[in-house]
Amino acid sequence: MGVLPDDSAKQSAMQSYVNSTSWQYPDLAAQFATTITDDHQRNNAINNIARNWLRTDPKPAAEWLNSTTLPQDQKDRLLKSATPH
Repeated sequence: MGVLPDDSAKQSAMQSYVNSTSWQYPDLAAQFATTITDDHQRNNAINNIARNWLRTDPKPAAEWLNSTTLPQDQKDRLLKSATPH
């Protein structure tokens, strides 16, 4: 099986995969979200995964989130929203 070229079809497929797995398997989706080359799509995917994952397993989710290229203000907002009040 060959590797898909990095074009819009591959990016769309990656985005669809990440979206479909982020609810049940955010840790799996996280591995692929950072490979999305479009900044806007990648940031949306990271946000979606983080929101789901922080609810179910906050420590690894926070570690992953902090390692992403998401702007710091967005990371801070996500982490703050996951903290019990």
